[in-house]
Amino acid sequence: MTWEPSRPLTAAEQRVDWAGHLAHITDRRAALERDVGPAVKRLALGIADLKSIPKARRGEVADRLFHALEQTARFGYTEARREIKAMRAKHGEPTPRAVRAYAIPDIGEHSEAARKGLDGITKLLKRRSKYSAWIIAGAIDGAAKAARAAGADEAVIIDAALTAGSRGLHLHTLELVGETLNLGRTAGALSFETPPKFAMRSEQLDKAMCEACGGVHGDVVELDSSEYYALLPPAYCYGGGRCRGVMVFDDRVENVRMPEPNPETKPQPKKRAA
Repeated sequence: MTWEPSRPLTAAEQRVDWAGHLAHITDRRAALERDVGPAVKRLALGIADLKSIPKARRGEVADRLFHALEQTARFGYTEARREIKAMRAKHGEPTPRAVRAYAIPDIGEHSEAARKGLDGITKLLKRRSKYSAWIIAGAIDGAAKAARAAGADEAVIIDAALTAGSRGLHLHTLELVGETLNLGRTAGALSFETPPKFAMRSEQLDKAMCEACGGVHGDVVELDSSEYYALLPPAYCYGGGRCRGVMVFDDRVENVRMPEPNPETKPQPKKRAA
C-alpha cells in the first residue's frame, strides 16, 4: 500500500513503517468485521427471536473481538520495539534489553496494562471486547424493541436488529483497532529496561484530519505520564475511531519536535492593490 507524508517528518517519524501501519489498520478493520460479523448476526437473530439478550451469543461476539484484536496488539508492540532499537543503534548504543512486568502507581488501566507488556494488553483487550459486545447487544435490543413497540411485523423487527448489529460492529471496529495499535506500541516502548523518555502524537496517516487532530499533531509529552495516556489516539478526534493517529518515541526531545517552517517557502501575505 502506497503512502506519502502529508507534512514534514520528524527524525522519530522517519523510522516508522507508515505504509505498513496503514496497510495493517486497513486490513485489520476489514478482517475484524468479516470475522466477527457472523457472530453479531447470530446475536441479532437471537435477540429478535427470544426478545432478550442471549448471554452465550454475546459471549461469542466478545471472544471473536478479542481474538481479532490480538494481532493488532502484537503488531504495534513489535513495530515500536523495532523503531526504538533502530534509534538507539543509530546513536551507537547497545541493543536494549527487555524487562518489565511489575506493578506501578495507578494512573489508569491503560498505563497498568501497557507496563505489563502483551500479557497486560491481553487482559485489557478481553475487558474491552466484553464491553463492546455488551454495547452492541444493547443497541440491537433497543432497535428490536423499538420496532416491536411500533407494531412492526417479524421481518421488520429482524431487519432492525441486524442493521443495529452491523452498525454497532462497524463503529466499535474503527475504535478498537486504533486504540489497540497504540496500546501495543506503548507496551513495546515500555518493555525496555530504559524506555524512551519522549513521545509525539503523529497524524501522518490521516490525509484529511479533523481540526482537533490537526491541533494535537506534533504534541510532545513524556512517555508513561498522565498526559501521555490522555493524548493516546483516538482521544480528541472528532471522527472517533476513524482516527489513524500513532504515538512515536525517542530518547531526545529534538527528534520528536516538528521541523520549523522554512521562511523562504512560507506563504507571504498578499499586498493590497494600490
